[in-house]
Amino acid sequence: QRVEAKQQQQQQLDAEGENEVVASESSSIIKTVLMNGFSLMLVDLAVQLSITITIYVAGSQGFANLYKLSAVQAAYWNFGPAYVVGSMLILKVIGAQIVASGQFKHFIGFYVYICTLCVVMGISAVVVVSLLKEAIAYEYGVSACIFASLDDCAGLYKDIFKGSDAMKSVFEAFGPTVMLQLIFEASRVGLNICYDFAFMAKAAVATFVLIFIPAILVARFAVNTALSYYVAMYIPHFCMIIVFGLRMRQHILAMLNGEEGPWTPHLKDNSRKPTALQNLLDEKHENKSIEQKSSTGPAGS
Repeated sequence: QRVEAKQQQQQQLDAEGENEVVASESSSIIKTVLMNGFSLMLVDLAVQLSITITIYVAGSQGFANLYKLSAVQAAYWNFGPAYVVGSMLILKVIGAQIVASGQFKHFIGFYVYICTLCVVMGISAVVVVSLLKEAIAYEYGVSACIFASLDDCAGLYKDIFKGSDAMKSVFEAFGPTVMLQLIFEASRVGLNICYDFAFMAKAAVATFVLIFIPAILVARFAVNTALSYYVAMYIPHFCMIIVFGLRMRQHILAMLNGEEGPWTPHLKDNSRKPTALQNLLDEKHENKSIEQKSSTGPAGS
C-alpha cells in the first residue's frame, strides 16, 4: 500500500509538471504570435497613415488638390500592381514554406524572379505614363469636365486641368511612384517571409516620424501643391525601400552562407529538437526503465 501510494503521488507530481510545462510553452507561443501581429499592425498603420493623413490635409486646402490625388490613386492599380498581386500572394504562401523547409537557394531564386517582375512592370509604367500622361490625366479626370459647363465652377475646372499645378503635372510623378511602390511591396513581402517583424515595425515607425511628418509639413506650409502632397504621401515608402532592401540583402547573404537569422526558430528541422515537455517525458520513461531493471535484477540473478 505504501508503494502504491508513493507511485500515485509520483504520478500526480508528474502530471502537474507536465501541465506546467504545457502551460509555459503555450504562453510563450501566444506571446510570440501577439508580438508578431502587433509588429505587422504597426507596419500597416505606418504605411496607410501616410496616405490617409495626406489626403485629409490636401482636402482641407481645396477640392482641386483632393480631386487630383484621388485621380492618381484610382489609376494606381491599373498600371502594374494588378498584374503582380497574384505573384505576390504566391510568394507569401509558398515562400514561407520554402524557407521553413530550409531550401534557401530555391527561395532566393523565386524571390529574385518576383523582384525582377516588379521592376519590369514598374519600368513599363514609367514609359507608358511618360508618353501618355496628358491623355491619362484627362481619362481619370473626365468626371471633372462638367465643371467647365458651369460658370460658378469654371475656376475649379481651371485649378484641376490648367496651370503649373494641373493634374497632368501630378501624373509626371505617377510612373516612378508605381515602380517604387512595386519594389517596396516586394521588399516588404521578403522580410515577412523571413519573420523579421520586429525590424519592420521599428523601421516603419522611424520613417513615419522622421520622414513623413517633416515632408507633410513642408508640403502644407511651404509648397501647397498637389504634386508636393503626392510626393509626401509616398516618400516614407521610398525610404523604407532602402532600409528593407539592405536588410533583405543581409538575410540573403546569411542564407547563402548558412548563417542564422529570424527564420531559424521556424525551420521544420527545429521541430525535431526536444522541447521541455519532451524532455520531461523522456526523463519519466528513463526512470521507469531503471525501476523495472532494478526490480527484475535480483530475480534474474
